[in-house]
Amino acid sequence: MPTSPQIIRQKNDRGMIKDLLWTDNRGWEQAKQATVDKNLENLGMNPNEAFWIIGHRPVDTNEGRYREQFGKLIQINNPGKLVYAYVPNTRKFNPAQDIYTI
Repeated sequence: MPTSPQIIRQKNDRGMIKDLLWTDNRGWEQAKQATVDKNLENLGMNPNEAFWIIGHRPVDTNEGRYREQFGKLIQINNPGKLVYAYVPNTRKFNPAQDIYTI
């Protein structure tokens, strides 16, 4: 694993920047779901109950509010609106109810 100084020295490496920032996440298969589960576990969350919310790419489903994959990866981004998720602490998060645009 690279050290922090090595990563900092590579900050202008376009290939590395693209690899870190531009991930095609449409049609992810079970292997990618396992990666999301592992990330949630690494953050101390139960992957059977938690969601991973990401942005970056425009969303073309659910009125431009969000796109959902395998029930736990939620992508929010609409260049024409502010999209946000409000996660209530009184019930389980529900993307259809808890993702808003202004």
